[in-house]
Amino acid sequence: MKRVWKFASGVTLTVWLTLAAILLLLAGSFYVKSHPRGFNPLNHSLLQDWLREWGLPNLDKTWWFMALIGVLFLLGINTTCCVLDRLGFHWNRRRQTGTKLFLVRIAPTFIHATFAFMLAGHLASMGIGYRSQEMDFVSRPGTTAHYSLPGNVEMNVGPPECEFYSGPFAGSIRQCRIALQFSVNGVSETKEVALARPLLWNGYQVHMSQVFGEEQSTPFRTPVFQLLVKRDPGLRIIMICFPVLIFLTLFYYIGEKAVGNSILSTRMHPQ
Repeated sequence: MKRVWKFASGVTLTVWLTLAAILLLLAGSFYVKSHPRGFNPLNHSLLQDWLREWGLPNLDKTWWFMALIGVLFLLGINTTCCVLDRLGFHWNRRRQTGTKLFLVRIAPTFIHATFAFMLAGHLASMGIGYRSQEMDFVSRPGTTAHYSLPGNVEMNVGPPECEFYSGPFAGSIRQCRIALQFSVNGVSETKEVALARPLLWNGYQVHMSQVFGEEQSTPFRTPVFQLLVKRDPGLRIIMICFPVLIFLTLFYYIGEKAVGNSILSTRMHPQ
């Protein structure tokens, strides 16, 4: 067991797994460029849906992606073992080093752990929640629409309201907005989404984008818009971990500098 633990928590394994991930990503870049129609749905589909519809039936093109998932899983185990091994090492020496130095020395370990949690948040975003497909939700000039979302949520989509530039750019769209009415168990709430201003509501993210086609760029003409709706549980993990990561990094930088100055002062002025 000691040999297994030493191997699992070793930096050598980290280097080889990282190198393997880099090589797989390089190989994947060629497949993604060669088969954009197959890989583009990953941007707006849940991972398991994409695997079922295209990934698994086309293993000759997605083998690198499957291998990458395995390598990243092993890298996660390796990171966990490294964190626990490092914490145990400093914990056994905390009385010798003192509390301040102990906290400073374990800060990098928690920085790596926090970063791993952020990656886990991204993985949760890919596989958990909800993502609409293209043209699932549409807003057309002069019309309203009614849609159903997971969680017994009803969404009424109003027509787009656009503002246009005057002068040299006369007729070009300045901004467009859409009124959305959400209803849950008979309780309604009206919100607004705009271009480049996504809406966050009860865990849902609503993004508005223009549908380009014939006559969509006619001056002073309100075009058709699609709404991309996501429910992203991983976003909360990322938003919580990001300030924690910044705090730990600052704490380590300031603490390491203070400890270094203290040691230098002790050497220059021994008691």
